Amino acid sequence: ALQRSGVLNRIPESNWVTETDGVRKPDGESLALLQSRMGWKAAIYVGDTLDDLRTVQNFRDTRTAGKARCWSCQVLSGPAGNSNRRPFLEAGAEIVGPDINTFLAYLNNVLK
Repeated sequence: ALQRSGVLNRIPESNWVTETDGVRKPDGESLALLQSRMGWKAAIYVGDTLDDLRTVQNFRDTRTAGKARCWSCQVLSGPAGNSNRRPFLEAGAEIVGPDINTFLAYLNNVLK
């Protein structure tokens, strides 16, 4: 995904979490590991599956959760498309939007 999006050289490898780190979605330890590497205090995890949402929710149960806050933004451009809107909302997603570009435009307006 990083290669296809053209950001492979813009994100340091030290900020990657992959299966070789011994964690997989929806294990919240994946975000805990990323938080320890980057030191963020707040983050928004953008995903398009229920496993992405569960990753954020499971992160909140880790030892790191007291050091950092993470919200979920679920986009409807994934495999199940718009049919995921209700399941995402019912499962507790904080933000649900049609795609990442809509979310980024919203975030840009909020931060002005």
